[in-house]
Amino acid sequence: MGVNLTPGAITTMCNVHLFSEKLKPVMQVIDLKPVQLQEDNSTERYLLVISDGSHYHYGMLAMMKNELVHSGRLQKGSIVRFTQLVYNVGEHCR
Repeated sequence: MGVNLTPGAITTMCNVHLFSEKLKPVMQVIDLKPVQLQEDNSTERYLLVISDGSHYHYGMLAMMKNELVHSGRLQKGSIVRFTQLVYNVGEHCR
């Protein structure tokens, strides 16, 4: 069974005029890596690379969602529906 990713989700997220808190896109995690923040080496964070099938974008996983990675429920290749997004204007989209 195929999964339909949300077409144009990355472009919409990157366009401040189109972005909406109602946006709940389905996207694929194409990479997931642990990162260390310079200001606090004890804080565990994960860098995500997400794709809508045409474009990709980088993002950070909320720390309270780290358990999804620890349990294996979120991994490289996972298909996810984002129910809450925090977007910083000015980041590059590809």
